[in-house]
Amino acid sequence: RIIRMLSIMVCIAYTCYGATDDTKVQIAADFLKINNAYMNSKSLSFLVDYNYYDSERDNKPSSTKTGFYKKNLMNYHSHLLGIETINNEKLMVVLDTASKYIVVRDPVKQASNPASSLDIVKILSFAKTIKLTEEKNGEVSYLLNMQNDKSEYSAIKIVRNKDFLLSRIVLYLNKPAEKSKGNPKLEIIYKPAGSLK
Repeated sequence: RIIRMLSIMVCIAYTCYGATDDTKVQIAADFLKINNAYMNSKSLSFLVDYNYYDSERDNKPSSTKTGFYKKNLMNYHSHLLGIETINNEKLMVVLDTASKYIVVRDPVKQASNPASSLDIVKILSFAKTIKLTEEKNGEVSYLLNMQNDKSEYSAIKIVRNKDFLLSRIVLYLNKPAEKSKGNPKLEIIYKPAGSLK
């Protein structure tokens, strides 16, 4: 875990072109705080909305899915994009409704981090620039512009709240969808349904 965090910090340092050294340090520290906010919380609960837009210019999603994540100590229950996971002190059960399979295994001793669904080290290795913006509502956004067409995404926007929990992730896809007016985007919105303790 420490090596992964150090890798993130090194990737950030090399990809923050045009950013001051203070900004690079802040971005690296912020990503570490985001990870720690999820990993160190004892109780956490939020709803997740997935909004797919046919074009990055669209204001209304063409499709929407919802999910949830609940954590209490090392026990957690999530239902995200058709995959339901239950983990407690005795076992872990994963139910994939799309592939129609069930996995039962020994429990995971560390609760999952919903922020880790993106491979941030890989994403940062493709980032050409990272722009940090402090919003008026106290949120902070990080806009990662990708450097080439090899990435799945042309840009990724990550928005966190003052407690270093994710508010939103927007993935700007690099390739146009069929019958699309432009490149599509996927917006993932995290809405608290409980408290962080």
